[in-house]
Amino acid sequence: SKCCRKPGLQCYSKNSFWAACLEHCVVGPYLFDHDNEPSPWECKPLGVRSPGKAKKCAEDGDNCMDERCCASPSRQCYAKNTTFGMCKIACAPGVNL
Repeated sequence: SKCCRKPGLQCYSKNSFWAACLEHCVVGPYLFDHDNEPSPWECKPLGVRSPGKAKKCAEDGDNCMDERCCASPSRQCYAKNTTFGMCKIACAPGVNL
């Protein structure tokens, strides 16, 4: 549809077959892609940015359990327990230093 429901987001193309609503887009591969080998995003804006402000996502090192998103597009929120999570590139079960 080339439009986003959530405030402050823009529809960006990954390629001619896929697009997503993002606050920002950086050309290249994204770690949140579910592909085994993520292909790069071309980041062409499609349509117009939705009105309003985008939800504030957690910065690196901050607890991300309330926001459940990370400001850095290369990271995702991993839960340590029910009250604390951290934005990381990857996470393995067990002790994380």
